Amino acid sequence: MNSIPMTLRGKTKLDEELKHLKSVERPKVIQEIATARAHGDLSENAEYDAAKEKQAFIEGRIKEIEDKLARAQIRSEEHTSELQSLRHLVCRLLLEK
Repeated sequence: MNSIPMTLRGKTKLDEELKHLKSVERPKVIQEIATARAHGDLSENAEYDAAKEKQAFIEGRIKEIEDKLARAQIRSEEHTSELQSLRHLVCRLLLEK
């Protein structure tokens, strides 16, 4: 299991997105599925299909974020900035050749 380097700000953004998905989006899509089911025949119900697809996307994103957070290795903003500067320099040198 490889670690994922990220800044504290990046981790905070993922934490916020995860909280939003679990507390807002997940309950919302569950309600959308229930509403679509109430309309009857599921085999020809586009609302139901769309809600199930949305649910699959949300659940996939939740798992992806949880995995990233579990493997997160927090790096300082300063260290990240230095790496970005180094990458820029290497790219410029390669382009000059």
